[in-house]
Amino acid sequence: MRLARRLLTPSATAVEVRRLGRSRVAARASGRALERAGADGSQVVVGPFLGEVGFELLYWIPFLRRALRVAGVAPEQVTAVTRGGAEAWYGDLAATQADAVALLGADYPAAVARRSRQGGDAKMLTFEPVDREVLAHLAMAERGVVHPSLMYAAMRAFWQGRAGVEWALDRLEVAKLPRPPRPAELDAEPYLLVRLYASETLPRDEGDQAHVWRILRAIAPELRVIVLRREDPLGEHPDWLAEPPDGVTVVDAAGLDVQSAYVAHAERMLSTYGGLSYLGPLFGVRTTAVFARATYNVNHLALARAMFGTRLDAMHVRELSVEALRAR
Repeated sequence: MRLARRLLTPSATAVEVRRLGRSRVAARASGRALERAGADGSQVVVGPFLGEVGFELLYWIPFLRRALRVAGVAPEQVTAVTRGGAEAWYGDLAATQADAVALLGADYPAAVARRSRQGGDAKMLTFEPVDREVLAHLAMAERGVVHPSLMYAAMRAFWQGRAGVEWALDRLEVAKLPRPPRPAELDAEPYLLVRLYASETLPRDEGDQAHVWRILRAIAPELRVIVLRREDPLGEHPDWLAEPPDGVTVVDAAGLDVQSAYVAHAERMLSTYGGLSYLGPLFGVRTTAVFARATYNVNHLALARAMFGTRLDAMHVRELSVEALRAR
């Protein structure tokens, strides 16, 4: 299926052409850094990744895994820079990790907003001053940098519908993420982990919420239900939750590290379709992802289904049922 192309005004076209030119420059520099690290064993920084969680999980990390292996770069040579507690996702790729939220402190939200203005959107197609600011905190100026722009340049044909799923899979290497320790407050009882956040694909709707709560109330007697409730720590998506029904456990989980630990040890997961819905399958957890509006790029879902198989179900929120959430 090909995606409809946007019709741009002449001025917008000129901006897009300049941005793509800058993207190619950044990608070429990243490619050279990767080649040098593979040739001479030097240290390299991968990142910083300050973009959308979905692109990080579905593309950036699998792309890095393959690119580092092909170039012959060992984890001991790599420092991964991410944000919001996602460092553990890089455990098999990078011996050292750093968190941009910790590096920038209270300036992080404003810095990300500046970056979006500078780059034109939340995608990391170009190497922006904010990226350099993050790396400056690491005092790693002498190291090569493999920036996410390399991945965005490599995968553009797939997102635009000019290449298929098999083409994309040839450029990615998917593996289960390292499993974090079980949260200390969790006993050994199996549970359904619920992480629902508002997005363009799942806006807040009282009818949809009531339907989901009826399903959770019905399944709670047979499988413990834990709902992660927290405003997105990266400021990307607010919580979808109205008040959940009685009989479920509600947990505040501020960072992606805490959320990852709850996801990794779940029996099943229910999520908004999008970024965090890929986290369950990457930990080997069967995940049901729901949406109310099919506003997503269909190529992302096609790739996710090819990657994860039966570990990922995606359905309209009103199709959700007790049977859909039972472990199989």
